[in-house]
Amino acid sequence: MTTYHFSVRFAPSATLLTLLLSAGASAQQCYRVGNQCFSFAPPPSAIPDDKRIETGLELRSEKMRLTGDVRLRMRAAETDRRHPYNNANDQQATRSRAQLAFQANENVRAFLEFNYSETWAGSGSYSDALGGAANNPNFDGVSQAYFEAKDMLGLGETWRIGRSEFILGNGLILGSCDFLQRPGTFTGAWLSRNFEGHDFEVFMIDDYGPLQSTNAGTRYFGASARIAISGAEAKAHTHDETKKRGTGEEAPAFEIESIRPYFLKGTHDGYVESKDTWAGVNTNGFLPWDIAWMAEFGHRFRKGAKDVSAFRLQVAKELTLFDGLIDRVALTYTDSEGALHINPADFNTAGLLHQYGGAWRSDIATSQLAVSFRPGWDLDVDATLVHMDRRGSATQLGDYEADVLVNKALDSGVHASVGFGIDNDARQVAYLQLTLYF
Repeated sequence: MTTYHFSVRFAPSATLLTLLLSAGASAQQCYRVGNQCFSFAPPPSAIPDDKRIETGLELRSEKMRLTGDVRLRMRAAETDRRHPYNNANDQQATRSRAQLAFQANENVRAFLEFNYSETWAGSGSYSDALGGAANNPNFDGVSQAYFEAKDMLGLGETWRIGRSEFILGNGLILGSCDFLQRPGTFTGAWLSRNFEGHDFEVFMIDDYGPLQSTNAGTRYFGASARIAISGAEAKAHTHDETKKRGTGEEAPAFEIESIRPYFLKGTHDGYVESKDTWAGVNTNGFLPWDIAWMAEFGHRFRKGAKDVSAFRLQVAKELTLFDGLIDRVALTYTDSEGALHINPADFNTAGLLHQYGGAWRSDIATSQLAVSFRPGWDLDVDATLVHMDRRGSATQLGDYEADVLVNKALDSGVHASVGFGIDNDARQVAYLQLTLYF
């Protein structure tokens, strides 16, 4: 008889990722649990220096760093009259962003991001890139502007003040959907501190950034934490990170890597009086045979309406089958009683056709089988089969959907992504994205 041992190990001296407030850590948290919310391309913070285009800019002994990206994104969709598809319009858009990071001194840095977005003639509106006449202008302005100060009060704390991207609940509740060109930025103040290897933060934000222009502004306050359980953060949820935990020691049969609770409360201030409260937790770890698992739960306490709960479960296994052709297999199950989101970053959590929004945006349950391939030629191929069970009064638009994503970093330095999705009623969508990071 095989006996499995439960292991929960606190490691106060473990080296963690940067604090929750850093843009890189926020993006990694979202990607690390398999959320594909930002873009088919990796987040800018994940692009190594040797893969960027050299700008040749050196200012003040390299204390200023200029980075950015230019992107072309095209969408084409098709359906027949018997099977209506609300997202069947074609869209073409370009976007350019430039980020300036200035290290003022050892403890203080400033960050500034400019964003320009436009649609092509005849294109449908595209979030911050709006089609049509002059009364639907494209966005052209400052999308992020903040300073971050460490140990400002001498208490070992970190402050971030200004307009910044922010992710809560792995993006299923609050975040920045880069691929759909709805990059969320929030004006506020964040205060965080690391205690013996565990990160804690409190914040107050205004959900009225210039890019999520469809949102009426509301003010919130909240708190979040990352409690490290085992000695290393899980790395099995992204292709390019270490696949194995192996350190020469026998791994425990069940391992929890970290627990990340959060809390969000509307203040009743702003253009919309939000009296709702959100609470949730995300956690992840390993099962026997190096099977990675993740689980998350969210709950929305609604004022004057029925509360809403949702959860997502995933198990994934890194593989090297057929000389590495099959790279990863994942099973995911989601269930939501309704809309939990404010400004979500959850595109492709319920299929590329985006018929029901994300996995936590309607009364829907999904079962998903995803297989990642590496056929060579530096191609990353992801194939996903999704079963969708729509409850409530809304019409069931599709029972099954198949999606394929193909990604490649071209020798020129341009990152290319091609996506295709189709459901059992032959609703179809295709994407092409070209991104240059500099």
